[in-house]
Amino acid sequence: MPTAFRVARDPDGTPAAFQCLCEATSVPARLLAADPVAATWREHLRANPVPRGQQVLFLRHMLAADGGEATTPAQAALILDLKRRYLEMRPRLRRIYSLTTDPAAALPQLAPLGFALIPDGSAEIGGTTFHVLYNDFGPSSIDGWLTDLAAREMLIDNRSLLDPDRRQLILHGDRVDLTKLEFDVLQYLYEHEGRVVSRAALLRDVWSYNWSGGSNVVEVVISALRRKLGDSAGSLRTVRGAGYRFTAPSTGP
Repeated sequence: MPTAFRVARDPDGTPAAFQCLCEATSVPARLLAADPVAATWREHLRANPVPRGQQVLFLRHMLAADGGEATTPAQAALILDLKRRYLEMRPRLRRIYSLTTDPAAALPQLAPLGFALIPDGSAEIGGTTFHVLYNDFGPSSIDGWLTDLAAREMLIDNRSLLDPDRRQLILHGDRVDLTKLEFDVLQYLYEHEGRVVSRAALLRDVWSYNWSGGSNVVEVVISALRRKLGDSAGSLRTVRGAGYRFTAPSTGP
């Protein structure tokens, strides 16, 4: 897969760093089976599928000639290229998988960006242990992810209502379990707080299909969320003929 490789060069043209990046659907099955790291990604993706129509990236390597995984100026150029790829793939990019040989060094840099280790996810190759990582950008793709990063930089707690790791709603000191679909819908509405979100937008961006028929799948999830919001159910309002508007309730006790 030669098109998956990108190289950053020194001013004299010497290769200084490279990355191997590709869409998950472009990797032949024989390569997935032959690569223990990619096989681990595939198993996680099978157990945690993304909605139909959303895309996944595999970042197999990003290494510098003089620093390995450590960030160097040459690697910074490749990171910029990776961010450009993110923007090109929005709003369909849902997740990226990567790896590290040193999670203790990598996670302090990557965790604030949303990366997490896959539990029990590691692969042994040539005596080296590779720990596998992933970042799920959520139903709003890169736009929602960037909004969350900006909010945290401005010291705004944009996730105090939701715990994505436990898939829970946090309200008045209590935690309420949500199904995956309930969480994705509420997260999407939260990321568009105060704005009217149409039923068609929810179907497109959360369910990942266009549907103009009479199915009531959206209404069923909205009704379930209102029950779980309890006394704060009024924060999720129906705007007749337009869609739904969510205003985050107070999360304090």
